[in-house]
This record gives sequence, structure tokens and C-alpha cells, in this order.
Amino acid sequence: MEGDDKSGTLSPPDLSDGAESCSVSTTARGEEGYPVALEALEEPPARIWMRGVLPAGPQVAIVGSRQASKQACTFVRRLASEVALSGVTVVSGGARGIDTAAHLGALEAGGKTVVILGSGMNHPYPPQNIDLYRDIASGAGAVLSEFSPDTPPTQWTFPRRNRIIAALSQAVIVADSGRESGALITAREARVLGRPLGAVPGLPGSQLSQGPHELIRRGAVLIERIEDVMDLLQKNHPAGQLHLPGIEAVKLPEGSDEALVFGVLTPSPLHIDDIAMEAGLTPAQVSAALLQLELAGLVEEQGGKLFVRRS
Repeated sequence: MEGDDKSGTLSPPDLSDGAESCSVSTTARGEEGYPVALEALEEPPARIWMRGVLPAGPQVAIVGSRQASKQACTFVRRLASEVALSGVTVVSGGARGIDTAAHLGALEAGGKTVVILGSGMNHPYPPQNIDLYRDIASGAGAVLSEFSPDTPPTQWTFPRRNRIIAALSQAVIVADSGRESGALITAREARVLGRPLGAVPGLPGSQLSQGPHELIRRGAVLIERIEDVMDLLQKNHPAGQLHLPGIEAVKLPEGSDEALVFGVLTPSPLHIDDIAMEAGLTPAQVSAALLQLELAGLVEEQGGKLFVRRS
């Protein structure tokens, strides 16, 4: 998600490709459907354009260099898959390298992901990712821009969109990036907004490790596994303050995985395998439900895959 991703005038195929499900919607500030999270910005966009549907629930941004190493992209792709499997939406900027790896990882897990373009909808950039954007907008999330549809990608539009990535996310994770990069602009915006920061460590001495290593020195959470991401999400979000529509707004609908798991739990620790057996769910279903319940402050992990219902 480097700030120098830019081009002159591009005319790639239309992102919707004629599909009604991918048609562009637009919402002005103050209208229904405008993302509430953007109101936290000093200068919220006056209007946004979007293809697809912005997912509800927690969102985590994963950003980094478009020139990232193969090892970093492989790690981010796997991490994004695990994040998506946990029911958390992956947000990124759609650029080559780390951003693309994050989006692909979420898609491969059957999860949700959101692209924030640094251009208008009629000029999606990079053009190599048009098929990826179309897949996302067709049911796996949304492609969003604050720029009018005919705005081409330029040097100033990419840094500006980075604040949107930070605002939409409950936490921001930076992977491979240099000291002067678009990813670190996103990290700075996240700090201004009070969003917790995580960073993926890199190879010592590598220029692409300078960004995340500097963030870690300044207090960013070290990200090596999915549990680190979950800890990051909880940071600065006391119990019950991270709004999850599937849990809080509908009060655990009868028959939902969350309701089944919560009904099994007691104040005494239960192992995740026992929870799965009692609830009649697969371990993957139980894991996703437990994450939602933890984020809502209803469940607490005791270690060793043991969980208790919070009183």
C-alpha cells in the first residue's frame, strides 16, 4: 500500500462487468448507509462510492509494501485467512504485495474483505487486480472510494485514502514497509484516531523491516500469530464496547452458533472440544462463535483452550 502507487489516466474494464450485484452506490455524509466510523476523522469524506456491501462487525486493516518479500506475502496471506475464519473483516488498500495478499487470504477462507481505492470506481488501480475487486464486490465484501468515479489514481489520492483504511478498522497491522511508506501513513492515522497498532517483524537489516520494527519499538503489538491479532482487537476496547451486530443488536438469536455455544458455557472452565461436542458444532464453528462472544465481553479464555462464561 505504498504512497507512490500512481498512474496517469487508466481505462481498465468496468469493475462491475455488467453485474447488477456490483453496481455502484453512493452515500453522502449524514445519509443512511454512510459509515459511522468515518465520522471520527478530522475531515470525513463528503460522499463515498461503493460496490458491494460493507460488512458488519469488527474489521482489521493489514497493510504494507507493494514490493514486499515473498515470505512476508505468504505470512500475511495465511494470517488474513485465519482472521477471516474468525469472523473479522480484513481491510486493505488493494495495492500489489501485502495488500493483495491480505485480500486473497480473506477470500480463500470464505471470509469478508474491504478494498479502499486510491482512485475513482472507473479507474480501479492496479488494473491487474480488477478480477479480485470484482470477486470481492460480488459477495465477499466491498470496494469503496471517497473519490468521484472518474478520478484517476494520482500521487496525492493514495495517501489521502489511507486515513479511510485506519478509520474503518478497529486495529491496524503493518507488515513489510520502509520508513517512508503509505503503510506508515496509515499507522500514523491510526494513532491519531486511537486505533491499536500491530506490526509483523521482518528480517533484521532489511529496508522493508524498518517500518514495522520502528512501530514495535514505539509500542506496537508484535504480530506473529492469530492470537496476537485477537489481543490487538481487544486492546483499547473494554468488554462490550466493540459493537458486533450478530451478538449485541439481535441478542444472540435462538439457534445461532453463538447462542448454542453460550448456552453450553458455565462459570467453570470448559475445553473447546467439549464445547463443540455439547453444542453439536464443528471446532471451526465453535472457534468463530467464541471469538464473537469474547469480543462482546461475554466469554473469557482461561488458557489451554479453556473457556468460561463471564458473570
